[in-house]
Amino acid sequence: MASEFVAAGKRMEKMREAVPFAVAARYESRLHRVLVTLSNHLEIAINPEQTQVLQGKSKSTLQAIEILPGGYALYFPVLDEGLYLPGIFQGIFGTQKWMRTAASTAKKKSRAA
Repeated sequence: MASEFVAAGKRMEKMREAVPFAVAARYESRLHRVLVTLSNHLEIAINPEQTQVLQGKSKSTLQAIEILPGGYALYFPVLDEGLYLPGIFQGIFGTQKWMRTAASTAKKKSRAA
């Protein structure tokens, strides 16, 4: 069992060397964005409306944000929901089914405009 923890720790160390992790996160209500400062000093802005778990949520429920250990996930305790940052970096904002529906809706709105 102890060797599994050691191996997991080594995998996390390698990931932290290769993939930036969150060091700070906050919700900016004026912009309606979740702002995340990464370990490489880059700041990213996430539009809640483009994510499955935050879409349609009130500004007050987005205020409380925790960075989970390791820095690769944000947790919204009021919602009991989280965002996995490496997934966000890859353009994964929800389940495959949700993303297909969101893409289809966006195309229909674009055509209508």
